[in-house]
Amino acid sequence: MPRSLAPVTLALLALGCPSSSEPETLPDGAPFPMDAGMDARVGRPPGPGDGGFAYDVYVDPGCDGGRSTRTEYECDPLDPASCAAGLACFAFAQPPLEPCGEEVFVSQCLAPGPGEQGDDCLGHRDCAAAHLCVVTGAGTQCVRACDVGGGEPSCPRGFLCRSTDVPGYGACF
Repeated sequence: MPRSLAPVTLALLALGCPSSSEPETLPDGAPFPMDAGMDARVGRPPGPGDGGFAYDVYVDPGCDGGRSTRTEYECDPLDPASCAAGLACFAFAQPPLEPCGEEVFVSQCLAPGPGEQGDDCLGHRDCAAAHLCVVTGAGTQCVRACDVGGGEPSCPRGFLCRSTDVPGYGACF
């Protein structure tokens, strides 16, 4: 550390941040929503037109009986023989187009991409056969498909098979 910055850094560390005993509120004056037992804010960085810190608040769309789902499986991502030569099976979810719409779970035979375990992807077509494009803590990545029931195919050593949004299919994390 350069000598000229050392006193400033030490002064900032010593001063710390001021604290307030007043409860935090949202811009509209409502109390700040806290997760159970958590002391951190839940929100997102402000976007264009947002002032300060923006909060995403869940609004129940009022769907009677919950959302409906439908499956349209034409192949099995866990069975390489379920597609013609040169194609691979990919499973994914198509979100509803309206608030109480139907979510559709799909598996299709498509040309595989180059992405393997941990490679970035923008969609299932970026991933190799036997892989799925999923959102992970490290971004959207290709991960190996696996049987969440403990059968074959299983995950490589060091990875765990976890459920995905698509019923019946897991991914190695």
